[in-house]
Amino acid sequence: MKTTFKLYALAFLSLTLFSCDPDDDNNPPATVAEANNFKIGNNTYPMARGFRTGSAPDRPGLFVTNAVLTSSSITLDSNAELAGTGNIVVFEFYTALNNGLQPGVYNLDNVNDQAQTVYVYTGVGYDGSTGDAASPDDIFEGTITVEVLAGGDFKITGRGRADDADATFTVSYTGALQLVNQ
Repeated sequence: MKTTFKLYALAFLSLTLFSCDPDDDNNPPATVAEANNFKIGNNTYPMARGFRTGSAPDRPGLFVTNAVLTSSSITLDSNAELAGTGNIVVFEFYTALNNGLQPGVYNLDNVNDQAQTVYVYTGVGYDGSTGDAASPDDIFEGTITVEVLAGGDFKITGRGRADDADATFTVSYTGALQLVNQ
């Protein structure tokens, strides 16, 4: 029986080693397009656009830049305020530099008294006319990564824990973040 097992193992190993075409290893891996969305637990909310402010002093040596991702039904009005109803994710990025949204990994924090931290708020059912959301939530215990892409677009990804929903939170957004004057 051991001899039969060894023959099967040897045959399988031979098929594995010699069945690959040498060019197979040179093909780039297939990429999966990441959807622009955020998730809380099993609920997914699509994001269509993003906005950001310039950086502003928060306290000595610490600067804040705000970014907002919105569903397609939320726009900016003539006063550069959010208008419409839908879903939003708001980020307050804290850095030591006063020159806009900086790439890097930011730790989720609700105190934000040091650089490379971020406060995140979600608003499901946000109403721009009142500034309130049907299901607001703060996100804790995780990280948010910001990348600046060629052409000036941004990639924001991350994960954490939604406080009130007591569920996992993830965000994935790639695209423009329209600069809004403060």
